[in-house]
Amino acid sequence: MERLELTPFFDGVFALEDADLIPKPDPRTFDKMLARFGVDPTTACFFEDTPKNLEPAHVLGMTTVLVGPKAFTAEGAHIQHRAATVGPFLTTAMLDGDPQ
Repeated sequence: MERLELTPFFDGVFALEDADLIPKPDPRTFDKMLARFGVDPTTACFFEDTPKNLEPAHVLGMTTVLVGPKAFTAEGAHIQHRAATVGPFLTTAMLDGDPQ
Protein backbone atom coordinates (compact mmCIF):
# COMPACT_ATOMS: atom_id res chain seq x y z
CA MET A 1 0.00 0.00 0.00
CA GLU A 2 2.88 2.36 0.68
CA ARG A 3 4.33 1.87 -2.80
CA LEU A 4 0.95 2.74 -4.29
CA GLU A 5 0.57 5.69 -1.90
CA LEU A 6 -2.68 4.29 -0.53
CA THR A 7 -1.74 4.10 3.15
CA PRO A 8 -3.45 7.40 4.13
CA PHE A 9 -6.79 6.08 2.91
CA PHE A 10 -6.93 3.01 5.18
CA ASP A 11 -7.06 2.41 8.93
CA GLY A 12 -5.86 -1.17 8.66
CA VAL A 13 -5.52 -4.32 6.62
CA PHE A 14 -7.52 -7.50 7.05
CA ALA A 15 -5.72 -10.50 5.56
CA LEU A 16 -6.78 -14.09 4.98
CA GLU A 17 -4.99 -15.09 8.18
CA ASP A 18 -7.17 -12.62 10.10
CA ALA A 19 -10.22 -14.45 8.73
CA ASP A 20 -8.97 -17.79 10.07
CA LEU A 21 -8.16 -18.76 6.47
CA ILE A 22 -11.81 -18.55 5.45
CA PRO A 23 -11.66 -16.90 2.01
CA LYS A 24 -14.02 -14.45 0.40
CA PRO A 25 -16.82 -14.57 -0.57
CA ASP A 26 -17.76 -16.44 2.63
CA PRO A 27 -19.93 -14.03 4.66
CA ARG A 28 -18.11 -15.01 7.88
CA THR A 29 -15.01 -13.30 6.56
CA PHE A 30 -16.88 -10.04 6.12
CA ASP A 31 -18.46 -10.35 9.57
CA LYS A 32 -15.02 -10.85 11.16
CA MET A 33 -13.56 -7.88 9.33
CA LEU A 34 -16.41 -5.58 10.33
CA ALA A 35 -16.22 -6.71 13.95
CA ARG A 36 -12.44 -6.32 14.12
CA PHE A 37 -12.54 -2.71 12.98
CA GLY A 38 -15.90 -1.85 14.54
CA VAL A 39 -17.28 -0.72 11.20
CA ASP A 40 -20.91 -0.18 10.30
CA PRO A 41 -21.14 -1.80 6.84
CA THR A 42 -23.37 0.99 5.58
CA THR A 43 -20.46 3.40 6.06
CA ALA A 44 -17.85 1.14 4.45
CA CYS A 45 -16.53 0.79 0.93
CA PHE A 46 -15.24 -2.58 -0.29
CA PHE A 47 -12.72 -2.73 -3.14
CA GLU A 48 -12.26 -6.01 -4.98
CA ASP A 49 -10.89 -7.33 -8.24
CA THR A 50 -13.12 -10.42 -8.37
CA PRO A 51 -16.79 -9.64 -9.06
CA LYS A 52 -18.27 -12.52 -7.02
CA ASN A 53 -16.45 -11.32 -3.90
CA LEU A 54 -18.46 -8.10 -3.97
CA GLU A 55 -21.77 -9.91 -3.50
CA PRO A 56 -21.61 -10.38 0.32
CA ALA A 57 -20.35 -6.83 0.78
CA HIS A 58 -23.29 -5.51 -1.22
CA VAL A 59 -25.76 -7.63 0.79
CA LEU A 60 -24.32 -6.16 4.00
CA GLY A 61 -24.89 -2.64 2.69
CA MET A 62 -21.31 -1.72 1.83
CA THR A 63 -20.52 0.45 -1.15
CA THR A 64 -18.77 -1.81 -3.65
CA VAL A 65 -16.04 -1.01 -6.15
CA LEU A 66 -14.78 -3.45 -8.75
CA VAL A 67 -11.17 -2.67 -9.60
CA GLY A 68 -8.89 -3.89 -12.36
CA PRO A 69 -9.19 -5.41 -15.82
CA LYS A 70 -12.68 -6.86 -15.21
CA ALA A 71 -14.05 -3.60 -13.83
CA PHE A 72 -15.66 -2.44 -17.05
CA THR A 73 -16.83 -5.77 -18.45
CA ALA A 74 -18.30 -7.62 -15.45
CA GLU A 75 -22.01 -7.35 -14.79
CA GLY A 76 -24.14 -7.41 -11.69
CA ALA A 77 -26.23 -5.20 -9.44
CA HIS A 78 -23.70 -5.84 -6.66
CA ILE A 79 -21.11 -3.76 -8.57
CA GLN A 80 -21.84 -0.14 -7.67
CA HIS A 81 -18.65 1.53 -8.90
CA ARG A 82 -15.86 0.58 -11.26
CA ALA A 83 -12.25 1.70 -11.41
CA ALA A 84 -9.15 0.74 -13.33
CA THR A 85 -7.04 1.37 -10.22
CA VAL A 86 -7.74 2.25 -6.59
CA GLY A 87 -5.57 5.37 -6.23
CA PRO A 88 -7.30 7.70 -8.70
CA PHE A 89 -10.71 6.48 -7.54
CA LEU A 90 -9.91 7.35 -3.92
CA THR A 91 -8.36 10.67 -4.83
CA THR A 92 -11.47 11.67 -6.75
CA ALA A 93 -13.73 10.52 -3.93
CA MET A 94 -11.71 12.47 -1.36
CA LEU A 95 -11.58 15.64 -3.44
CA ASP A 96 -15.17 15.98 -4.53
CA GLY A 97 -17.04 13.38 -2.54
CA ASP A 98 -18.28 11.67 -5.69
CA PRO A 99 -16.20 8.81 -7.10
CA GLN A 100 -18.23 8.66 -10.32
